[in-house]
Amino acid sequence: MMLQELKQMGNLYCLNSIILGIEGANGYASVVECNVNSSGTSLLYQIYLCIDRSGSNLIDCLISSRRGFCVHNLPFLPKNTL
Repeated sequence: MMLQELKQMGNLYCLNSIILGIEGANGYASVVECNVNSSGTSLLYQIYLCIDRSGSNLIDCLISSRRGFCVHNLPFLPKNTL
């Protein structure tokens, strides 16, 4: 699945679609991190791409693919609503 194929569900995005979209775009497993805003909503916070020891090549991340409080469906909130 490519990033442009992510399916929007109302204003929610499927976390697994995001993870698979990133992997489809670069060929490597990444790690996503979520946090919770002041309203208690889980939001995508950071995406980690892992590199080899030389710092030259992407590699699969060997740690868990999720960090923090990630829910299955994440909202997309424009910057001015955060």
